Amino acid sequence: MIQSYSSLCILSIGLLCAPLMGSSSGFARFAHQDAQRIDPLENASSEFYNDVLSYRYPLLWQESWEDSRNGFRANAGSLDIRRFSYLQEIKLESPRDQPLIFGYRQQTHEDTVNQSNLQELRVSPSLFGDHTTLTLLGDCGFQKEYGDLGFELSSRLGSQFQGTYRFWNVDAYYSSKKEVPQDSRPHITQSHEARLSWLPSTAASGSLGFSRDTPLTWSLLSEGYEYRYGLSQVFVEGTLPLGATQSRDAKALSFRFTSSTKFESMDFTERLTPQLVTRLPSSLAKNESASELRFLKQTVTFQETEAVLKDLKGEYPWYGGLWHLAMESERQYSNQENPTYSEKVTINRRETALYFYLTVPFGNQSPYLIHHGAVANKQHNNYLKTTESIEVKYIAALELNLAEKTRFLLNSTWDLDQLAHDAPFQKRSFRPWGGGNLQVTMIF
Repeated sequence: MIQSYSSLCILSIGLLCAPLMGSSSGFARFAHQDAQRIDPLENASSEFYNDVLSYRYPLLWQESWEDSRNGFRANAGSLDIRRFSYLQEIKLESPRDQPLIFGYRQQTHEDTVNQSNLQELRVSPSLFGDHTTLTLLGDCGFQKEYGDLGFELSSRLGSQFQGTYRFWNVDAYYSSKKEVPQDSRPHITQSHEARLSWLPSTAASGSLGFSRDTPLTWSLLSEGYEYRYGLSQVFVEGTLPLGATQSRDAKALSFRFTSSTKFESMDFTERLTPQLVTRLPSSLAKNESASELRFLKQTVTFQETEAVLKDLKGEYPWYGGLWHLAMESERQYSNQENPTYSEKVTINRRETALYFYLTVPFGNQSPYLIHHGAVANKQHNNYLKTTESIEVKYIAALELNLAEKTRFLLNSTWDLDQLAHDAPFQKRSFRPWGGGNLQVTMIF
């Protein structure tokens, strides 16, 4: 059943909610549930991306996770009185000295901008020695028509470079296993990702690459509409050491850039109710001849840039960064009652944020740590009317090391912008509490 325009969930592409400076996971590929909706941009509040940055895993945790082969982690943070941001990941791998190496990866990500639950089964036969690895990939569930098959090929290129290529046949058995005979797809959707990584013997590193989901046309006659989809992305990331890498005051600069374009189209009609009119741009809401709007297509361009200066080897580890987001959505509407009526609506959102985190011991010789942080972002949004806002949060978190390689974080955030705005704090609406966040990471 097609979801209504006013209740849809926002688009998520690229790395917009990725862990701090985390690399592309390979999970991004088409999911058949996406064909039930077109994702508008406006559902994210002015505070959303500030929450995203405030709730990310500490950088030391993130680096430990990327270096591990087996682990579990979960992250739940409050977005508002009704919604959590929730991320869960599992990765398992059998010993690498066996003729067959088995692995499993799972990722659940749910918040205002993303709803996904993907997994992959991995089998790597020892065929090509230590420098080249071929991995067979699979992802399936209850419905066979939505099972994915693929492979990953990774090879060392000389002493300092590594190339990786991933391929998926998405919904590989759709034509032969589909439950609804009248629905059809002319072609199987394919997902491609290529990455070139620079891995010298020093602390420096870098990678660049692209990913692409080939265009999909899905005739859903049983639902009365046709859905079209396409996605492409390029990314660059790297780390440069500053000074002697083994010294206690070693510092490094990390950077990341991602650019994605997603196209979706779906023919469906929605009546111009008073509730819908309040959510439409004025040029559409004032169109007296349109009692119904036909939503045709949407193209979203997403760019994210981040640079981080970090010192994780000193007595008091710290890191700070600059983050920028640019999103543009172009939608096309028409009206069945007035065939000559057609309009394009462009929505832009720009955000820039500064953040800083410092870790200090919780007392002398204590196994616990205190994380202090601050995130400040400025937003520009032209949906309905041009608005600008500034959000500033202070972060205070207690890290508990419950067992070897098991970390637990109790995180709290406080709205500094409201503290500054509501002084002397006599208003009943004064609520400086920004939200709570729980995190756990287990490496085994």
